[in-house]
Amino acid sequence: MRLSPIAASKSYSEAKRDKILAVASELFLELGYNRVSVNAIVRKAGGTKTNIYTYFGGKEGLFRAIIESLSKEISQSLVQIDITNLSPQEALNAFGRKYLSVVFSKQAVELHRLTIAESRQFPELGRIWYQAGPEDGYQELGKYIFQQQQLGRFKNYEPRLAATQFLGMLESDIYLQLMLGLRETPSDKEIDTLVSETVKAFLLLINED
Repeated sequence: MRLSPIAASKSYSEAKRDKILAVASELFLELGYNRVSVNAIVRKAGGTKTNIYTYFGGKEGLFRAIIESLSKEISQSLVQIDITNLSPQEALNAFGRKYLSVVFSKQAVELHRLTIAESRQFPELGRIWYQAGPEDGYQELGKYIFQQQQLGRFKNYEPRLAATQFLGMLESDIYLQLMLGLRETPSDKEIDTLVSETVKAFLLLINED
């Protein structure tokens, strides 16, 4: 089936916008905001400067769109985990493994570094990254903790706070080392061990006696 001229134009426009986002993401994550020019993006992505101003309003708008897009992309896998009907140990292990595989990933670490580096110049970026990234994880796990409290399995403890504490325990000092470039991304085996031991400790604190 042949697309109508309008649909074909829209499809091409979306493809071009996505290509610019992908190319600019790579450049910004590698070089930072100030070291990447609109010309450099156009040379690698194709098209013209007009495309960037049409789709994003300029370099600043493109940068904001990238932070928001990458943050949502990283957080989506957490939101999609269904732990509703799992036992506390199963649920925390499943959520913990997924959380660390996302947070410890190279892209997530580079995005966090970039957000911190540019947050003085663009103060709203920190809010965008936090709302589209960590906050989603806290909210999703908080819902499960609240559900378990209603069933009498967990102590009466502020659900979101409990979620932040569990996820903070999971990150341990490894996340700081990753941010500082002091170590490589943990293996699946390391993540499994870290999650398993953290879940045991957390359940001792929150299980209803």
